[in-house]
Amino acid sequence: MASTASQEAGIGQDLRSEQELEAGVLGKDPEQSRGEVSEDSVWVEKGDVLDFYHGKAFTQRKQVFKRRLEVNIRDLFRYIYEDGVNIYTEFHKSVMGDWDVKITNWDNVGGHRERTGSFKKKLNYTIGPKQTRVDEKSFLAFTSTGFRLEWEIHNRDVPMGSSFRVENYFDFHDAGKGYTICMGYTAVNFLTFNLLKGKIESGALKDTPAAYAKLVDFLTDGMERYFAEKNLSKLSVA
Repeated sequence: MASTASQEAGIGQDLRSEQELEAGVLGKDPEQSRGEVSEDSVWVEKGDVLDFYHGKAFTQRKQVFKRRLEVNIRDLFRYIYEDGVNIYTEFHKSVMGDWDVKITNWDNVGGHRERTGSFKKKLNYTIGPKQTRVDEKSFLAFTSTGFRLEWEIHNRDVPMGSSFRVENYFDFHDAGKGYTICMGYTAVNFLTFNLLKGKIESGALKDTPAAYAKLVDFLTDGMERYFAEKNLSKLSVA
């Protein structure tokens, strides 16, 4: 399976540096930004834009995850986009133990994709609420070297939850020859003054890497099954 063959590369280390990847040295145009994608980019549609990001704290994001995946980046994008609702709903329920999960379909808006979702999850506080409602906005857009999957998360029932949003980012970079490099980032956007700012930020940085690893494993395993089933369906029709 792709997930077991994937290699943990560690934060800040890989075959190519993060700076090289972000500069677009993997065969794409590094000058191309926030405009229409060139016609030779065969896996995008007319009107798609590059380097879209929604998060207000994007420039303050910190890298917390990196992995080299043995998957084709175009297939991975197709899987996330074509079967996105089922994937993420099942991930929340079967892997994260969340409930009352509601995820919308992707909507193409201004050259990127977006959707909304909500669910309930357990909290491990010794004092305070034992669960929280979570509202989530998701965004999917192309970059000069692949694509970005982004979440803005509002934990409604945590202490001072209305004063901040957690922003999570997955950047998937085309590493060639059927390989994809996944970089995960997190940031916290504080909407108002918050006495717990330090604890909230450290908590997000601590908790996110494990969840990222679970999601990447879930995506790569599911992608293999998804395309295997599609290929079997084609063979049975033939």
